[in-house]
Amino acid sequence: MSDSPLVSVVQEAGSPRPEVRLHAAAVLAGLSSTEAEETLAGLLGDADHRVRACAVEGLVDAGPVGAAGCAALLLDPGSGAAGLAAAQALGARTGGAATLFEALSHASPVVRLRAACQLPPPSARSAEVMALEAALRTESDPDVTAELLLALGRTGRTEAAPVLLRALRDGMPYARAHAAWAFGLLGDPRAASRLLPLLDEPGIGACALAALACLPAPEAAEELARRGARGLGDVDLLVALARSVCSGSTALPGRVRALWPAVADAAQSALAATGLPRPAAADLARLLARLDSAGAAALIVREGPFPDGYGPLADLPPERLAEAARTALMADDAEPALALLVRGGKAVEPARLLAHAHSRAKTGALNRLAPGATPLPDLLEILADDDPDTALAAAWAVAREAHREGGPRAAGTALHDRANGHDGPGRAAAITALRELPGPAVDAAVRAAFASRDAAVRV
Repeated sequence: MSDSPLVSVVQEAGSPRPEVRLHAAAVLAGLSSTEAEETLAGLLGDADHRVRACAVEGLVDAGPVGAAGCAALLLDPGSGAAGLAAAQALGARTGGAATLFEALSHASPVVRLRAACQLPPPSARSAEVMALEAALRTESDPDVTAELLLALGRTGRTEAAPVLLRALRDGMPYARAHAAWAFGLLGDPRAASRLLPLLDEPGIGACALAALACLPAPEAAEELARRGARGLGDVDLLVALARSVCSGSTALPGRVRALWPAVADAAQSALAATGLPRPAAADLARLLARLDSAGAAALIVREGPFPDGYGPLADLPPERLAEAARTALMADDAEPALALLVRGGKAVEPARLLAHAHSRAKTGALNRLAPGATPLPDLLEILADDDPDTALAAAWAVAREAHREGGPRAAGTALHDRANGHDGPGRAAAITALRELPGPAVDAAVRAAFASRDAAVRV
């Protein structure tokens, strides 16, 4: 092996073992040299997807040599996976979009398709919308046309809406389906009125429904509920309905239930199905919470966590959170209880969660416990457990009891006794909490702690 570290890494990039090539790509990504960038560009065509992804990441901040290598691969119709990876790198590079836009005029539809898939750049401007529209006017390949429509949707700019509307009205079925889908990417809820009439069109209705599932369009809720009541929907319809209901007024769930009495049963069945994507599960959980469905609180706790943890709990009426807390007490995981403490506000009593089996849940409840909310013996029992996870929170809770006006004098006494007692997490916590109760006895407890054999107590 060469004495040069760079030469050694370049040699690793040619190894037959993918793990070695992956290591090489990761090292080369942190080097700024012509040879490193050329080698990374060569790894864009690696057979292992992990190596390709690492090479793409390394070329995002590469210099002119890396950019030129990516451009050459992009513009080569026969470069295969390397050309796709090069387009990804250019799409993530500052200034790389200019090369992608130039590629939209290439003679090969393969090259144009690669470029369209990576456009627009982040924070697209009106100029990018105009460039995509110009490319769309001259495009003859149906796959490239479809990707250009989706790219217009990804701009998120209202200037793209008229272009999509023309494609939706005048395009071939394949283009119309992608134009409908693009409206969901655009994110403008005003598109709902254009999408709802398309739901019954073969080949287009599914894309229109997928777009509605991306739009906060409460005006779509009642029509979606009518379709569900007629048995015309599935999980996709429920997800679109959830997005509509959750973006509407508090009166909207009642109207949806009146139009589709079995909507909650349908959502619960879909949520219980195996293989349901977690984002869709979160949408259905929110729908059930907004509908105030029987058992929704317990169901959210049991079916979570979702991509945002237990976010759907925030959509429950406050009076249902007590049911969620009872279910959280039976869960082995602390996360539902912690989510309730954070999101539940005054509707969740921390004292109810002190009986949770998980120490993190107990600690969270102790930290949010208001003085006087729990009998002192219960707090002292937790402190006596000497659990390193709960001891400090329990000691602070006892100190708050001793400090509050009219609080039990026994609280201060108990804290002093524990601070002068046997070593352990409870003693260290009691000494720390005694700062709330200054006095000669506290000073004596601190001096005695310096003689302890327990480093945590001395600290």
